[in-house]
Amino acid sequence: ASFLYLPKATDAQLIEALRFFASADFSILDSDQTATVREALAHSLTHPSGKVRVQAARALQVHGPGAQRTPFLTAIGDTERRVRWAVVRRFSDNPTELDKAQRSILLSYLEAGTRAEFAAADTDGDKALSRREFKGVKDEFDQLAKGDDQISLEEWISPYPSEIRSDVVALLLRMHGKLTPNEIPEGYNPWLPSSDQLDIVEDWKRWNDRVSEKPAPEEN
Repeated sequence: ASFLYLPKATDAQLIEALRFFASADFSILDSDQTATVREALAHSLTHPSGKVRVQAARALQVHGPGAQRTPFLTAIGDTERRVRWAVVRRFSDNPTELDKAQRSILLSYLEAGTRAEFAAADTDGDKALSRREFKGVKDEFDQLAKGDDQISLEEWISPYPSEIRSDVVALLLRMHGKLTPNEIPEGYNPWLPSSDQLDIVEDWKRWNDRVSEKPAPEEN
């Protein structure tokens, strides 16, 4: 597992190592060894190469994320769809692995600021928010601005791309069907602005509140 941390390891070497882990038999490992491997797999989810991240996500999908559930869940925001779908498949099949707080993280991908909030913050009326006009923290600004030095209205009302929100909704719907099979889920259109559907997100938050809390799964 320590090999996955080596700066000099090539992408091809990391991919082969991750494929090995995906096909390995974790039952021969003790709990500490399993946790160490999962931590290394989660570390690989941040690798610059999408091909490496895909293999890391697939290994965690196969063996389960254990204590790395939150890092694995947030990989649903990855630009590589095969990474996102490893997350969707894992938690679609195992929805009870996520607790209320982790489901809240999932719902946060559907949230956004409103047009009224944007207009109030845009004090110079140039239809963009500068760092001076933005009242949040630096990391939030950088995430919304997506590499620019200002936040556009479009970025404000839909912080996450439709493709990512589509996969988030796919997972939510599958979880809803398994956790509350007798309820009808609220519809959310990932191709419309997030800010226009905040009432739907609130409905999903109420659903999250209703879902019975279950003991956290074993992490070995």
